[in-house]
Amino acid sequence: MTPAEQLVETLRNGGHTIVFVESCTGGALASALTDVPGASEVMKDSVVTYSNEAKIHIGVDKTVIDCYGVYSLACASCMALAGIRWSVNADIAVGVSGSLNRVDPANPKDSKPGQVFVGVVTQDPTKWASFIVDVDPGLNRRAAKDEIVNKVFRFLTEFIPVQKI
Repeated sequence: MTPAEQLVETLRNGGHTIVFVESCTGGALASALTDVPGASEVMKDSVVTYSNEAKIHIGVDKTVIDCYGVYSLACASCMALAGIRWSVNADIAVGVSGSLNRVDPANPKDSKPGQVFVGVVTQDPTKWASFIVDVDPGLNRRAAKDEIVNKVFRFLTEFIPVQKI
């Protein structure tokens, strides 16, 4: 069973829905999940916030970006929080921001190629997580996104039952 199939099964078994707020992955998490039959039971919406302005537009406070950087655990967690507020039905949200394989010219001081920040929030404010995924900056973008998707999905498959969301 693939990590995406395992995550759909975990979400379905728990009666959970999920939203992704993606930046560097450009919708790869949502795409991978919706490739699995039955994903419509667990994902009703998702959003790509590739620019800083898009992150602010959905509810990430500009102060977070200014103080911690767009590539930070704080920003990824705020992206997830904005996603859970924005979503029509999610009880779990995942925010992802980082730089896959080059320095971002729009955010050069924050950008470290191969470092991706992930924030996970739930409707229960005591159940959240954040972590960093390191990928080889020498990978092509597709391979880097695939690696991030698999790592995030594996984490979520373990996190959800343990937290009893």
